[in-house]
Amino acid sequence: MSPKGWILVDFPRNLTQMKLLESFLSGYESKADLPKNVAQEKYEVWTQVATPPCLIDEKVTGEFSAEASGLDGVLILNTPDTECKRRSEGRKIDPTTQIIYHMATEAPEDAKLLDRLQDYTDPACNPERMQKISTGFSQSISSIK
Repeated sequence: MSPKGWILVDFPRNLTQMKLLESFLSGYESKADLPKNVAQEKYEVWTQVATPPCLIDEKVTGEFSAEASGLDGVLILNTPDTECKRRSEGRKIDPTTQIIYHMATEAPEDAKLLDRLQDYTDPACNPERMQKISTGFSQSISSIK
């Protein structure tokens, strides 16, 4: 059986991106996110002045049917910033094979390979960038959940 689907890394990072992903996968769009027509705007103004009958109708139970999500599962890995930093440092690349080695955890034993390894710098692992992403994610994780 061949695998189907995707693994998304670092996406979504905020509620807006989560809504876009859900919309793409299932077509669902929250009514709160759709533009309001004139009738809806007038209704909302009116409900601030008077209680609409539908809010006091005895038949209204408050139950609703949930829309099926386009996501089968979500994993949120809570990795400390210090561990992310540790993993981003101390890496070297083999210019011949383009394989990246972490010298603290998976350094190659072959002496010839060790000699040709070069320092590896990934712009995505810039400490300021990583801190900014981590802070933004921490602020939006509750709304994503």
